[in-house]
Amino acid sequence: MLAPKIERLTIDPVAGTCRTRPLGPRIAELPRVAPDGDGPRRYIFSLGAPPSGRAPFLTCIQRLDTQTGADLVQEFHPDLPGEPIPVPRGSDEAAWVLTLVYRATARRMDLVMLRGADLGLQAVLPLPHATPPGFHGTWVEAAVLGGS
Repeated sequence: MLAPKIERLTIDPVAGTCRTRPLGPRIAELPRVAPDGDGPRRYIFSLGAPPSGRAPFLTCIQRLDTQTGADLVQEFHPDLPGEPIPVPRGSDEAAWVLTLVYRATARRMDLVMLRGADLGLQAVLPLPHATPPGFHGTWVEAAVLGGS
């Protein structure tokens, strides 16, 4: 079975070459980095399979440190988290990571805020309705949308 993993792609247009290098052994989908700055990022946040392998679904949010190879995991099994959205603090680090989590037994959706530094739970905000698992999202300030 082909499993998605995070790789670094290096393109050299002068030499006409392209190299890939694996950055971690874990299954990873929907990788995201903090949206500020240029060049390679140290931390990559993604949706992942549980380290225990007990569930066939992507039930955790993970953070890969591209410099050290260390990874952190926040498991939600049996619930299903969605795409992690890092909210920057300034440098390459994310102050917060937002994700929508489908609570299967309650048939509801929560907006979950994790601390970017350790993926610890910071806040859980129940939403008035469930959005479909797998819904992609981007969070923007109300002022950008013309709100107050």
